[in-house]
Amino acid sequence: MRHLFRQISALLLCTALFFLTSCGGKEEIKALSYDLSEKPQTIDPQFASGSSAYTIIENAFEGLTRLDDAGEPFGACAERWEVSLDGLTYTFTLKDGLTYTFHLREGLVWSDGSPLTAQDFAFALRRLFGSTPAPGAADFAVIRNADEILAGKLPASSLGVQAPDDRTLVVSLAAPHRSFPSLMARPAAMPCQEAFFLEQKGRYGLSSGQVLGNGPFVVESWTDSSVVLARNDAFRTPLQVDRVTLHLGRGDAVSLFLAGKSDGVLAAFRRLPELGGNTGTMSYDQSWVLLFNTSDGSCADPEVRRALVSALDLDALSALLPTGALPSHGIIPPSAALSELPYRRLAGATRPAAAAQNPRALLQEALGRLGLTDPGKLSLLVSDFEPGPSFGGQMQKNWQESLSAFVNMEQLPYEELLSRVQSGRYSIAIAPLMAQGNSTVDFLSRFAGQETAVPEDSGEQSIAVLLDRARGRTDPQEAAADLLAVEQRLIDDSIVTPLFDAPSCFVLRDGVEGVRYHAVSHTVYFADAVIR
Repeated sequence: MRHLFRQISALLLCTALFFLTSCGGKEEIKALSYDLSEKPQTIDPQFASGSSAYTIIENAFEGLTRLDDAGEPFGACAERWEVSLDGLTYTFTLKDGLTYTFHLREGLVWSDGSPLTAQDFAFALRRLFGSTPAPGAADFAVIRNADEILAGKLPASSLGVQAPDDRTLVVSLAAPHRSFPSLMARPAAMPCQEAFFLEQKGRYGLSSGQVLGNGPFVVESWTDSSVVLARNDAFRTPLQVDRVTLHLGRGDAVSLFLAGKSDGVLAAFRRLPELGGNTGTMSYDQSWVLLFNTSDGSCADPEVRRALVSALDLDALSALLPTGALPSHGIIPPSAALSELPYRRLAGATRPAAAAQNPRALLQEALGRLGLTDPGKLSLLVSDFEPGPSFGGQMQKNWQESLSAFVNMEQLPYEELLSRVQSGRYSIAIAPLMAQGNSTVDFLSRFAGQETAVPEDSGEQSIAVLLDRARGRTDPQEAAADLLAVEQRLIDDSIVTPLFDAPSCFVLRDGVEGVRYHAVSHTVYFADAVIR
């Protein structure tokens, strides 16, 4: 039957093209071009990873929910949802295709025309917990029996998901999870048709012909140089764009955009001056900090670090911020999410470290305790683009005037700066903190091995323990409290001093509107695009 659907669809397309050409008409193809950051290994929603694969999946599939520009969930395939009073059972009803109200929509179909049902979502969720668990399975461990399945104590079929009829999906949780509807917007929760999956014999998602989606686009082709998305005419809402070409490995995306060879680009903070004031959509995904190497000479001493931080004129530094940068409210930047919710909204702002009233006296006391007469040879690494040189120069001035301490400044290209910091070849650095997928825990996990630099950092409130506890929390508010404690510990001990939050910028060419960039996942959604 599925093959019959495909044949009918192909026949209708050929017929339409025949009439367009035979009648002398010429259909205008509305197409977009965009460069992906890396080549995807698979577009299997349950097993894919990385922003490029997720961009393809979010355009070729549609989940029960989607997230709006503010990160709030709304019904996609789902018409409405209900949650039990104890917060443990979610009932999703599929939409009818005409209304956007959360119980599956009536009339939903796959791109080949075959019916899409609640069972397709149940099968997809069970796939996460198969004999080889999916990379994101742990994120869905809040579903009842998931932990036991991962431990090999129960089969995947016992997962707390049921499809009592074609339009109803019931998900039972092990504990309340206030952002569960947002979690269901992730690629890992996208539907999977069991019959089609089994036909692929282990190669599902590895080529354009081995994936079946239900989203606004179909994967028309996938080569080493591009992925082409074609409009899915079976999608529940009409599209105004016919085709999107996602280029792979063409080179520098910003340069290609400026040369008119693509219709949009995500530009990192250091590339913003090249955009000529076109700010587009800002996402604050980098936290630039003053970072001390706690294994390097006198910087290993917390009082030496505190003296150096206390000597800084933070107001003077704030006056040097470039356009688009914002003063920090903590180590973790604003776009980072926790259980699909904005972390800074959950955690609030951190407190600045308590400043020493007399930084010079504090430094001399610390050096005397260490048996030193001066802090030794210190070097400050900065980027070779602003505000790195300006910040570095201001810090040099503060340290020389307040502490009589001369700190050498090294200006480095961005990639070399990152390499030096990651390898530990620095004393002090002004550097960015980034994380894969804006994971809040990942922003801080690099410090889990530095407990020795934190006084009495052991037991239940150690950095490592707090991070492990946050990873295992089902309540995002409780996880945020653990992470805030880690942030505050690093700031109070002058290991990290937040300086500013830096944005990436998503920009579209003139005449293109409606393309959505999602800051948390770094994905681009083309279904609402309009070409003027």
